[in-house]
Amino acid sequence: MKWKIIKSKSISKVESFWDKNIKIHSNSPKVSWLDSPVILHGCLNLLPIDDRRMSITQWILWFKEKYVSNVLECGLSLGTGDGTLDRHAMQMGICRKMDSYDISPVSVETANKINKEQGLSDKITCRIGDLNEIVLEKNKYDVIFSSMALHHISNLSHLFSQITRSLKDGGFLVANEYVGPSQFQWNEKQTKIINDLLKILPKSRKLDSRTGILKESFAGPSIEYMNENDPSEAIRSDEILEYILKHFNSVEKIEYGGNILHMLLDGIIANFDEEKEYDVALLRLLSYIDSMLISEKVMPSDFAVIVARK
Repeated sequence: MKWKIIKSKSISKVESFWDKNIKIHSNSPKVSWLDSPVILHGCLNLLPIDDRRMSITQWILWFKEKYVSNVLECGLSLGTGDGTLDRHAMQMGICRKMDSYDISPVSVETANKINKEQGLSDKITCRIGDLNEIVLEKNKYDVIFSSMALHHISNLSHLFSQITRSLKDGGFLVANEYVGPSQFQWNEKQTKIINDLLKILPKSRKLDSRTGILKESFAGPSIEYMNENDPSEAIRSDEILEYILKHFNSVEKIEYGGNILHMLLDGIIANFDEEKEYDVALLRLLSYIDSMLISEKVMPSDFAVIVARK
């Protein structure tokens, strides 16, 4: 697939998009498949640790319990948003100090404000930065986190050279990422299965909570739409795993699906009442289909938690 590095002409559009779409963690309306507690805690492939398993939502804690025996000196968060990940890493005792970057000035301002309110300004340093061009200090970090940030990067070669340069020997890259088709160009097989399932779902479960219109069919977005809406979205997502394997020898990957659920339930997840047995059964059935398509190698997982060590 052809791609291009996002130049400064498009950077202002990306900044503006994320300034407007910053999400402070709250009780916001359900829109995404991952807004469903039933899916998150009961249906996804869980993270293995010893003789138990942890929810995908606990991926940072899972990393700490499995890989971190002593407090690390310094960590870095890529695409920090409102800084929630940074604060979690501090509160869990993963790192003594954290640096972080985000392209959105509003996000960075918000993160710094919350850090100050929580007395963490001396331990967390959050700055504005474009990860396509960022230059990181050599051998500084024990761990680098990415929460759905890598799939927004067009200059993966530069970023991964900086990641490996700035990690100490034995340092970790820990990512919870979308690694599916770039710019959401889903293949015919995915699109057909999603549409077949939409035909089966009752109308009462297909009302798009954003538009008020029934979601009767699905068609992936055009490249032109993606470039106009957010030119960074999934720009080279299907190459992320390739870059990780190229730069790191030790890699653990936990696939947790989304190849069907991601777009099937987008906008309609709020219709499912998770207090009702019928709706819970529907969500579990749809999740089973999603996982079986992956386990039977019909298609790869679109989402994964990845731990790579230098």
